[in-house]
Amino acid sequence: MSYLLMQSPLCDHPKIHKPGKTSKGSQRYRCLDCQQTFSETFDTLYYRLQISSEMIQAILQAHAEGSISHQGCSP
Repeated sequence: MSYLLMQSPLCDHPKIHKPGKTSKGSQRYRCLDCQQTFSETFDTLYYRLQISSEMIQAILQAHAEGSISHQGCSP
């Protein structure tokens, strides 16, 4: 079995295996120590979101330009 020298964000173990891709096409990783899996978007703004990264970037850009209204938003 081959592995990557990349630190697990879950337990900080230095060896990670790449078992394949998620149903949405993101790379999936498995820690060889704790056996937990995570995707390449783990611990990022895009993790577990159901919209594309392009849509998020467009929303953030519109917000930065002040063209998004917060009327009707719940706290």
